[in-house]
Amino acid sequence: MVDSLDKATVQIQEMGGELVGDQPLGDRRAVLAYDNQGAAFYLVEPETQDSLSRKSKPKWRAIFGLCLVAVAVITEMNWMWGALFLSWVIPDIYTGSTHFFEPVQRKHNPIIYWLIIGTWLLLSLYMLLWW
Repeated sequence: MVDSLDKATVQIQEMGGELVGDQPLGDRRAVLAYDNQGAAFYLVEPETQDSLSRKSKPKWRAIFGLCLVAVAVITEMNWMWGALFLSWVIPDIYTGSTHFFEPVQRKHNPIIYWLIIGTWLLLSLYMLLWW
């Protein structure tokens, strides 16, 4: 955690680092960055006193997704996997960023990015048509 995320991002860039993305981490702002030697790390905005005392909201989409995975495995309905693959790939296309063992950005690694996206799309089509 850093005291000021904005000051830290300026310092990273001044020292030869690179900012990859700005992504919320719960209710807090977080930045993924690389230092000048290529090591990746997250900078996370500190929590306010209000956010420490309040209870977090349930993540309904994540809960629904986990239930969908359980139903797909138990019932062996492969079309559900196709729907899950689609639900994973569509936001990645809009954001230009995906995560497959590590973050992959469209602007930095377009070939790998489109291979991952294409694989998810083909698997989704296959699973949806196979049932």
